[in-house]
Amino acid sequence: FKWRANNENQCSILIIETSRCGKFFDEFSLGKSYRVRAPWEEGVVYVNIEIIKHFIYFLFKKYSFSRRMLMSAWVYAISKTTKADKIVLFYLSSKPIFSTVAQLNHNISIYCIYPYLVTDNKNISIHKNIFHCVHDGTDVKRLINRNTNQENIVITGSPYLSLYKRSLSEKYISKKYDICLISQVVEELLKGSKSQYHQNVDKAFRKLLETLNSLYKEYSFKGSLCIALRLSSSKEIIEKEKNYFLSILTCIKVNFIENNP
Repeated sequence: FKWRANNENQCSILIIETSRCGKFFDEFSLGKSYRVRAPWEEGVVYVNIEIIKHFIYFLFKKYSFSRRMLMSAWVYAISKTTKADKIVLFYLSSKPIFSTVAQLNHNISIYCIYPYLVTDNKNISIHKNIFHCVHDGTDVKRLINRNTNQENIVITGSPYLSLYKRSLSEKYISKKYDICLISQVVEELLKGSKSQYHQNVDKAFRKLLETLNSLYKEYSFKGSLCIALRLSSSKEIIEKEKNYFLSILTCIKVNFIENNP
């Protein structure tokens, strides 16, 4: 814990970030908002009298000192201190810690932006004041199967694809390509994830790339190819993603477009 004398900024929208958000929120105007890094990522919790007061109140109401409950207590305390009426999440969307926050703070609305498709993870936040911004109808069905109210689910499409299209609209692309691909290589896979969902996505995408590579080889196709990489704040992950494609597309000269804003 570290003491911070000044109270948190008062805001309408509280944005709780992780390192994986990169510069995602830099690209949007969210009005009177306040961005804060989740303390369980940084290993440091900044506190002041207001935060401590709401933190203790939450724990007193919930009678629990588990790690999950302490995380919930921090979210509750920071939302009460900033007087936010909305919390926006990215990469924290499936965390169940937000359900208890919504149960105790009835005036807060929590908006979960899913960076990828909804997985089969059962531990998600479900409450009438928690709203899920997802990719498509398949995500809607998965959430409904987990007892999420359909009224709380909004199809907004892929945030990465939206960001990529926005960046393209602001640039003049002088070079044209015959084929353009948007990477489906998730960061978890590059870090060695054993998740069945990630393995299935990789299997399908890898099959597409292998088929494309064989077509170039068999028909001596010389068409140009570009690949838009995923948004990443890590240079190491970007290089791993490039090597992933280069190891499969051995018969194609690949041009990479980095997706960092």
